[in-house]
Amino acid sequence: MATPEKLLMALDPEGVLDTMASKKRKQDQPNEEEDDTKKCARTICGHEGCTNKVVNGGVCIRHGANMKHCNHEGCTNGVIQGRVCVRHG
Repeated sequence: MATPEKLLMALDPEGVLDTMASKKRKQDQPNEEEDDTKKCARTICGHEGCTNKVVNGGVCIRHGANMKHCNHEGCTNGVIQGRVCVRHG
């Protein structure tokens, strides 16, 4: 039974395919330096000294972001998707 290396040498004696494959593998692997710059950074709350993430209007919930509330009678939870909270969805 032939090994993959022997089959490759039979098909491509000059080794062109092997060098192309190794270049592709290197391109597919992300560079550690580039990986950090590609991450999407969430905006920080505009209130002085606050490090929470922005929810709506440039501020976090603590500093006045407008949140929609659940439409279920008597529920004050925030809406996750649609018009109701997780408990009533």
